[in-house]
Amino acid sequence: MMVIPTRTKTHKTVIIWGYQCNNRCRFCIDSQKRDFPPKTTAEIKKEMTEARKRGADYLELIGGETTIRPDVVELVRYARRCGFKTIMMATNGRMFSYSRFAEKIIAAGLNSLIFSIHGHNDRLHDSLTRTPGSFQELLAGLENVKKMGLKNIGSNTTIVKQNYRDLAQIGKFIFNLGIRNAEFIFVD
Repeated sequence: MMVIPTRTKTHKTVIIWGYQCNNRCRFCIDSQKRDFPPKTTAEIKKEMTEARKRGADYLELIGGETTIRPDVVELVRYARRCGFKTIMMATNGRMFSYSRFAEKIIAAGLNSLIFSIHGHNDRLHDSLTRTPGSFQELLAGLENVKKMGLKNIGSNTTIVKQNYRDLAQIGKFIFNLGIRNAEFIFVD
């Protein structure tokens, strides 16, 4: 007898927490929204609860930069209690360079990360984020979560005139980091 595995359907919800960020990317399409007040903890928890009631089992948390919220660990913990199978966050990776922060948020239930990698070296990445040291913090954060056993790691790279000539090098750099799910995106 042959057993055919069944596929389960994923139901994904994306929640935008706000637009605050600790980088100042030259290409950011949301920079004019940074003064908008972020959603409250209660608003985000309500959105998570409603998403689970609709059957969502994959939660993607985006911003701005979600990791700079003071309640980020609490919200990830709440998402896990709600029963989301995947709790994913898009991040510039800088906060993950602090090992204590990385430990807390992964222990709370974060199990998938997408790191924004816009260059293959300090010069290019930091010039695009307009944040000196952001490349080294990103690499330290990536290393921290790998040491903690996080396996579901991807990347996104925004393609702009300052880095399009370096895409092959950026792709090779990402591959050498061990990332196999890499997206190259245009500013939209």
